[in-house]
Amino acid sequence: MKPGRHPLPRRPVPSALVVAALLLAPLVAIAGNGFNFPAGSRAAAMSGAYSALADDPATAWWNPAGLGWAERSSLDLSASAYHIQFLQIPEFIRTTMPDGPNSSGLSASPFQVVASSASYVWKIGGWKKEVPDAGDAKTPPAEDLAAPANAGLQHSVALSVFIPASQKFSQSAVFDGTGLNGPYHQRFSLAFQEITYCIGPSWGMRINDKVSVGASLFGVYRTGDGRLTLAVNADVPQDDGSSVPNFYTINTDLASTELGFAVQLGVQVHPISGLRLGLAVRLPTLRVWGKTSGSNLETSSVPSFVDQSVREASSVAFNQPFSMTLGVAWQQPGKFAIAIDADYTTPWHSGGTNTRGYFNGRLGVEVFLAPRWILGFGGFTDVAPNPPLGDPPALLDSRMDYFGGTLGVTYLSPYVVVGSSNTDRITFATTLGLKYAYGFGKIAGMDVDYRTGAVTALKDIRSHEVSVLLGSGVRF
Repeated sequence: MKPGRHPLPRRPVPSALVVAALLLAPLVAIAGNGFNFPAGSRAAAMSGAYSALADDPATAWWNPAGLGWAERSSLDLSASAYHIQFLQIPEFIRTTMPDGPNSSGLSASPFQVVASSASYVWKIGGWKKEVPDAGDAKTPPAEDLAAPANAGLQHSVALSVFIPASQKFSQSAVFDGTGLNGPYHQRFSLAFQEITYCIGPSWGMRINDKVSVGASLFGVYRTGDGRLTLAVNADVPQDDGSSVPNFYTINTDLASTELGFAVQLGVQVHPISGLRLGLAVRLPTLRVWGKTSGSNLETSSVPSFVDQSVREASSVAFNQPFSMTLGVAWQQPGKFAIAIDADYTTPWHSGGTNTRGYFNGRLGVEVFLAPRWILGFGGFTDVAPNPPLGDPPALLDSRMDYFGGTLGVTYLSPYVVVGSSNTDRITFATTLGLKYAYGFGKIAGMDVDYRTGAVTALKDIRSHEVSVLLGSGVRF
């Protein structure tokens, strides 16, 4: 190259290794207090305000102590059949040329279909005949509802598979313009997907007519992969007033896998008829093994060509903070229920980032419209852990707060079982629900100046999320 001519004095993005590390973290937070797919049909309809009411198979996730109140073996399946997120970043890249600045936005609408949970409950002790579900074809005599002598301690166990979080994103954006020195072209492409599975047993025991306790142990499997491409092509102005063609590209491909364990403990108390209290505690998640592999390719017109492989093993460490949920509910069986949950997550230090403790809340209401029809609705907050975003922040680092609500309808279908020694009926429940959340906050985009280089800078970001929730369950 001729003397006095030079490429961009600073790279238009952070180093490739930094970008690679960013791909391993969630791109943009999704609503749901870290769990964007509610577990269980009834809980989903009530916005997850369920720690005090839980007594069905989904209680293995919300508060395992609720298994102590299970009167029958049961199976619950639920799914977020359709989930779409509308992201808008009005000024993702701000480009400054000699003739002035130009801003370009980024928008995306990632869509995914995810089965969120499956759980089966076995009633293994203290069997007790229960009052029939609304809509049963017959009502047994009162003497048949009496508890057996050994009904003091009641045990239930569950085996569950939950998918509490899943993200999928793929978007490309082209930013073109013309400056005094000629045209410039920028292309940014990002594809990312991540999914978390929690699989394991739960146990609950009713100690007496007022108190139950329980515990869940989940194996946690998380997998994700991503690809980032950035290309810049522009005539760069020089000190002598001339310009020189310049290009710079980054291509990063990464895949990661983690294995760990999560423990949840719970207590439920029924102090008086109708009143329900619940406490659920999630211990810090323990990562026992992790692996990251991939490659980074950088090229520029200097000439420069760098091709690197990335291999990293994760050590044993806690990678999720301690949190607890306190719930209170009032329930009149067959009529209505109202529940409130309050979450607190403790301060956390991970990967060099410190967070503050923070609160979230959920409110849910359930009303019997008819003996077989149930309407559920509610609202929730999803305030971010609020870590510092850095100065300057890392590209794509984000912090968002969400507020939203849910609405669901459940239909009960009871059937009488003739000639069975185990149960006198089977009840099917089918739920159709809708979840909406609005999010807003900041994300790190780029400010590119073709004389001085490029830096990351905080940009406004907005998000609308809509999920159609389908669920089904059966009690034997």
